[in-house]
Amino acid sequence: MKTKWMSLIIVIGVIFAMITFISGLLPSFNRVNEEKSISLDNVDEIQVILSSETVHIHRSESGGEVRFHYHGNCWPKFNLAIENANGKVSVRRESLVRLGDMTLDIYLPADYSETLDVKVSSGAVTTESFNLENFRMNASSGNLTVDSIKAAFVSIRSTTGAVDVKSINAERLAITTHSGNITTGQCAVREAVVEATSGNIMLTGVTGNFNLKTSSGKVTLSYPMFDNYKLKVGTTSGSVALELSASAGFLLDAHSTSGKIQSDFSVDNAEGANIKGITGQVGIGTGNITVNTTSGNIHLRKER
Repeated sequence: MKTKWMSLIIVIGVIFAMITFISGLLPSFNRVNEEKSISLDNVDEIQVILSSETVHIHRSESGGEVRFHYHGNCWPKFNLAIENANGKVSVRRESLVRLGDMTLDIYLPADYSETLDVKVSSGAVTTESFNLENFRMNASSGNLTVDSIKAAFVSIRSTTGAVDVKSINAERLAITTHSGNITTGQCAVREAVVEATSGNIMLTGVTGNFNLKTSSGKVTLSYPMFDNYKLKVGTTSGSVALELSASAGFLLDAHSTSGKIQSDFSVDNAEGANIKGITGQVGIGTGNITVNTTSGNIHLRKER
C-alpha cells in the first residue's frame, strides 16, 4: 500500500513539474496602450494595413490631426509603425508574428476629404460617417460595417466576412465577397458592380445603374424610383427578387433555364405568368432590366 502511495505522489509531482515547465515556455502577454497623432497637412491618403486587429474609425471634430489609439494585450510586445511621407500616412504594426487581442481606434477629423484605405486579414472593421474622395476597405474573414459613406469611388472587398453599409452615396461603387452577405440601406450611385459567390446580396433604397452577380446567393433589390437606369442581374442557383415602384417604366429581358419567372407588371400580356422567359416593355420609360438565372427563380414585385 505504501508503495502505491509513493508511486501516486511521484506521478503527481511529475505532472506538476511538467505543467510548471510548459507554463514557463508559454508567452507572457504584454499590455499595450499607445497613442499617436499625425498632422494632416498635405496628406491626401491614409493607409492602414493590419492583420487580426479590430479597427474602429471614429468621426472626430474638425481639426488638423488624425489620432491613432492602439491598445490591448499581445505577445511579443510591439508598437505601431507610422510613416508620413509623400502625402501618405501609412500605418502598420512592427511585428509580423503576434498573439493576443488588439484594437486600433482611429479618430479622423470630419473635414478630412481625401483617400482612406484600410486592409485587414481576420480583424473586423467599423467606420462612422465620412465624406471622402476615395474609400477602400479590404478584409479576409473579418466583418465590415459602415455607417454612412459618401465618396467619388467606394471599393469594399471581403472573403468570408459580411459587408453591412447603412448608406452609400458614390459615383462608382464596387463590392465583392466570396461567402459573406452584402447588405446596404440607402444606396445612391452612378455606376455599381456588386459580386458575391455564395453570399446573398440585399440592397434597398437603390438609385443608379447596377451590375449584380452571384453564384448560389440570393439577390434582393428595391428601387423606390426606377428612372432610366440600367440594371443587370446574373445568378446560377440563386433567386432574384426585384421590387420597383408601380409607375416604373423599362424594357425587360428576363430568362431562367429551370427556374420560374413571375412578374407583377404587365409585360406582353404575361403578367403573373410562371414562364421561362419574358421580353417586353413595361409602362413608359427608357430604363433597362436584364435578369438571367440558371435554376434560380425570378420575381418582379410592385412596391407596396
